[in-house]
Formats: sequence, C-alpha cells, structure tokens
Amino acid sequence: MKAENSGLISVKIYHVSNEFGEQTVIAACDAKYLGKIFREKELILDVNREFYSGELYTVEEAIKLLRTGTILNLVGEQIINAAIKEGLVHKDAIIRISGVPHAQVVRI
Repeated sequence: MKAENSGLISVKIYHVSNEFGEQTVIAACDAKYLGKIFREKELILDVNREFYSGELYTVEEAIKLLRTGTILNLVGEQIINAAIKEGLVHKDAIIRISGVPHAQVVRI
C-alpha cells in the first residue's frame, strides 16, 4: 500500500435485500491491510480486495459511515479502536489472527 494511504480506512458499502429486509453491509479495514492474508493455526483472515476495497476515508469519516450499517465487517487497529470508542463494537467481540484485529457486528 502506498505511503499516502497510511492512516486511511477503506470502506465498501453493500445494499442487500434478503428475507430479513433491506440490509446495509459495510466492509471497512485499515488500508494497509488490503489484499493481505493472515493465518494463525486453523484461522484465516483474507482481507480480499474484492470485498474490502472501496473508497478511502479518514477514521472519523469511516465511523460516520459505520453508523449507517446493519452489518459491519472490520479489520485493523485503527478502525476497530475507533469503533470500540464510539460504542459500535464491544472490546470482547474482537478476535485476533496473527495479531490483526477482526470484528463482525450485526445490529438489529
């Protein structure tokens, strides 16, 4: 990832219709992790560009977008720490794979 992207968050928004109604799925990751795969024992965290690569935002801008989502998929220290601080993710809901934090949130 280019140095000018350090500190930025990649955010991709999906609008999905299913049996539960309209859902807004937001994939957000620290931009430095895009395209990387992390492994630890049987766990694999694939920060796939197709799923996570979207527009680049500051952490503050990304948090505003996360507030609109019904399903959140988050990777990275910056976005997860900000989401915890803002009450969007509980600290006990974080898993780490090779030291990289990951969280999934479903809001009803």
